Amino acid sequence: MADAPADAPSEDAPKKSGGKLGGPAKIAGLVLTVMLIEAGVLYVLLAPAEAVAVEELPDAKSEELAEVEVDAFSTTNARAIPGRLVHLTFRLTAVVPQERADTMQDSVSGAYKARIRQAVLEVARAADSDDLDDPRLRGFKTDLADAVNTVMREDVVRTAVVSEFKALEQ
Repeated sequence: MADAPADAPSEDAPKKSGGKLGGPAKIAGLVLTVMLIEAGVLYVLLAPAEAVAVEELPDAKSEELAEVEVDAFSTTNARAIPGRLVHLTFRLTAVVPQERADTMQDSVSGAYKARIRQAVLEVARAADSDDLDDPRLRGFKTDLADAVNTVMREDVVRTAVVSEFKALEQ
């Protein structure tokens, strides 16, 4: 047999491979890649929350809006938590188009005062625990605006604003 060239690897010589030396680096790279993907997914999932908050607000550019204070309310709710009473107190303000503010103020303090009060109290007494536990009270405010609009027989109230809200469980 002919002698093998000196720089040719012999069968007995150990082969150099990047497999063992690259193992920890490959694992670190894989972990880093997974972490970056998770961060991207979380960013995409959490980013729309800001867009939703902006969409819920009435478009103030298209029409001028005014606030009309409806009244302060205090009632009990036996439906929210079965077997327990929840005492609700809050102030209600209606957001209406500017040109309808005077009419709404007259209705709230005069012609429709008792009917609006009754409708608001019915909504408060019928609210379930999910509506009352929501920090923004979205469903509760929507139901209040709908109730006032039903009494007024037209879509005047754009948004209901609930302030000084307290729900005490007994």
